[in-house]
Amino acid sequence: MDSTKENLQLVLVYDTCIGSNLTVVDRISIHQFMRQKVPLSNAIKLKIAAIIGKIKYDKWKPPEIKYNPDRVLVKYDKDLEKYITIKKE
Repeated sequence: MDSTKENLQLVLVYDTCIGSNLTVVDRISIHQFMRQKVPLSNAIKLKIAAIIGKIKYDKWKPPEIKYNPDRVLVKYDKDLEKYITIKKE
């Protein structure tokens, strides 16, 4: 995975966990860019740059385990590039 995609995914996770000034349209545009290489507007690029700067300044790392909206524990799988459900033993 290239660093641009990793940075954009980190921005999306940060926005979900901490919150930022990304709108729903901004998030959709980022997803479209990552999947289809649809160009990003300059306004979104500025927001992304500001968020990446904050992430680096704060040395923020995404949580490895979290609750999803259904209140089920999930863990991020880097190979699959998504959160997967943690099975109870």
